[in-house]
Amino acid sequence: MDVVKPKDSKSTVKAYSFYLLVAVVFTGVFIWYLTSENKEFVNRDELLIASVSQGDLTLSVSGFGVMQSAEQKLVTAFVNATVDSIELKPGAAVSPGVVIMTLSNPQLLQDVEVAKNQLTVAQGEFRRVVLTNKRKKLDEEAELARLQSELEGELLRLKAEESLVEKGIVSKLSYQSSLLKVQQLERDINTQKNRLIQLVEFNAEEEDMQLSQVKQRQSYLSFVQEQLDRLVIKADMEGVLLRSPVSLGQSVSAGQELALIGSTKSLNAQIRISQNEIDNVQLEQSAQVRIKNEIISGFVRRISPEVQDGSVLVEIGFDDALSSAARPEMMVEASITTSTIKEALYIRRPPGVQPNRTAKIFKLNPDTDNAVSTSIRFGKESGKYILILDGVAMNDQLIISDMKSYKNKNTLYLR
Repeated sequence: MDVVKPKDSKSTVKAYSFYLLVAVVFTGVFIWYLTSENKEFVNRDELLIASVSQGDLTLSVSGFGVMQSAEQKLVTAFVNATVDSIELKPGAAVSPGVVIMTLSNPQLLQDVEVAKNQLTVAQGEFRRVVLTNKRKKLDEEAELARLQSELEGELLRLKAEESLVEKGIVSKLSYQSSLLKVQQLERDINTQKNRLIQLVEFNAEEEDMQLSQVKQRQSYLSFVQEQLDRLVIKADMEGVLLRSPVSLGQSVSAGQELALIGSTKSLNAQIRISQNEIDNVQLEQSAQVRIKNEIISGFVRRISPEVQDGSVLVEIGFDDALSSAARPEMMVEASITTSTIKEALYIRRPPGVQPNRTAKIFKLNPDTDNAVSTSIRFGKESGKYILILDGVAMNDQLIISDMKSYKNKNTLYLR
């Protein structure tokens, strides 16, 4: 008779335990897989992390611009002409009297020659008038001298006849005739003197009229000669040639710009500041201008009332002499100090964060390896830093990398 042997209970328990363990492990792995699918893992080494600092925060605005000569001289064409030669190009150092370029105008050369001939003719006519008047005056003076000499003779005769009349040697009729002749000569002399005075006045007036003609010719010659001289364009100050917008052979008209000269000793910085930040800028505020590797202190001298392309021009002046590295038209960077906030919370400005706005930034949890999206209210900007008004505390660590790709995530897990 066959006997059925019962299975070993211990083997059965072991088999069930093994399968149960497998099931638990599989379930755990499956649950981990499902939950890990919703987690966002980020490598810590790829992130830029900064701590919230507290202290005095100096607010400033920055911009870029160029150095410009505070003293400039615009050189223009005096007459219509043609550019005959160019001696200097922009960037060249100049000093008073240095030739920048030469212009030509053939008509002006002819005008100068005509003016010289006209002056020569006028001067010759003036000399002729002077000589003629001198001869007329000599003739009248000779006539006056003749009359005076004749009068002296008649006076002697009259005096002699006066004593002889009393003795009856000379008749009274002869004496009266001599007396009348003396009186007539005296009248003729007075008339001649008046004629001489009038002649002198007439001659002087005639000579003045002719002299005015000479002066007019001289003035015209000086004018056209000055125009001719101004065809040689020279610098009248020490500095650098900033620009020269003409080319060889070009025709230029009177008043057209030929060159712009700027001083190299007196400079200021022309900085463009964003229209959104210009309200914080005031006159006399201190500024720092970077000229190559050198930082120069200055102050806000002028704020333009005009807005161009979303920015405003701010002029920065300097109290101290600038180094030789500073030159007109060189690019510079400037920072203007607008105010200082005591015991302020601030951090290096994360990408995309705007001043006076609220933004979500990932804040690190010091107890776990994750970062939570946190709403932070920001204030004014100061260079590369930005003021924090609310949302975090000092020493909190924030991710300041560009996190736009994680903007829909509330939590990041660092590894």
